[in-house]
Amino acid sequence: MLVALAQDKLRELFWNKDEFLSEIVPKLKQLIRIDEKGNPHFLVRYGKLTDRQKIALHLTARYIAHEAKKVDSPDLAISELRLRTGIKSSVVGARLKEMFDAGLVEKNKEEGTRYSIMPHGISGFVEDVLNVKLNSERKAKS
Repeated sequence: MLVALAQDKLRELFWNKDEFLSEIVPKLKQLIRIDEKGNPHFLVRYGKLTDRQKIALHLTARYIAHEAKKVDSPDLAISELRLRTGIKSSVVGARLKEMFDAGLVEKNKEEGTRYSIMPHGISGFVEDVLNVKLNSERKAKS
């Protein structure tokens, strides 16, 4: 009986995609919408975001679109992120390297180097972007 209890407790530490999505989707609904083709539409003042936050938002939208079966893969190349964000390729590459080194994104080298966000990477930056949105809304009201 004690072993079964311990195993039940240990199971609480395991990552569960359904639990993750049920926790993160309400927060993401305040920041983005994704159309039927998997393209993101942002509900936050894009110009107020850091380059890293912009990249993370695009990778997150791609992750969600992939989970919803709207796109074939969860990853994007540096060139795609450059076009989507308007950030220079060298800067996109530098931010992705930082995010990779921090364990927030992973590389897929099967079709050239492409990057996808790790689920825990989504959780970490969403709070920051929500704070940016709240601060810009407060400033707009005052």
